[in-house]
Amino acid sequence: LDGRVLRFETQVDWHERHKMLKVAFPVTISSPKATYEVQFGHVERPTHWDTPKAQAMFEVCAQRWAHLGDGDYGVALLNDSKHGHDIHGSVMRLSLLRGPTHPDPMADQGMHAFTYALMPHPGDFRQAGVIQAAEDLNSPLRVVPTNLPAGTSRSLVEVDTPQVVVEAIKRAEDSEAVIVRLYEAWGRSCTARIRTTLPASRAFLCDVLERNIEAVSVQDGVIELELSPFKILTLKLEP
Repeated sequence: LDGRVLRFETQVDWHERHKMLKVAFPVTISSPKATYEVQFGHVERPTHWDTPKAQAMFEVCAQRWAHLGDGDYGVALLNDSKHGHDIHGSVMRLSLLRGPTHPDPMADQGMHAFTYALMPHPGDFRQAGVIQAAEDLNSPLRVVPTNLPAGTSRSLVEVDTPQVVVEAIKRAEDSEAVIVRLYEAWGRSCTARIRTTLPASRAFLCDVLERNIEAVSVQDGVIELELSPFKILTLKLEP
């Protein structure tokens, strides 16, 4: 990760019972709500316990990040495998390990290695790159040998806006087509230009079973799409 992110690589030999291990980060930010990543988007939850509903959310789940910000400044807590969070007042906490005895008395016992990170930033978490930083933590780039000439590059799929995230690229189940799944991650409508270097004479929007819904225009490997907030789209690229 880049210099904006403070990374914690942790090893724990855990043999506790009826205890929970958490890490806490007190920050100088006050906000009535915190933001948590969910699949294909994010949700806001209260940072107070003033109502029965809020009290029931003493711990909540998030996928790769949780965020506390006031619009001018914010802090994101990133994780690679730990999904229990609680942000109360100005304290951000991440649940690391538990020691239950039921239903599995051996749950979480033994050696563990995991990584989490803290990312302070100015402004809004969207423009600050929190979503991309969480992706980098969970799916770091891998270096592989190649016989390509030095200095060349090639992306299978590129999107011209960070609002739209390419979530998956795969071979179609029943043809030689390629499936690309992407979604709008900021919660704001946008227009995105998707460029591919894959063979794509035709392109279709399809459902999760890869059945064509409608054809979309593809010109010189470029597809332009309109996405509403948190919209999930699946593209089928036919050679």
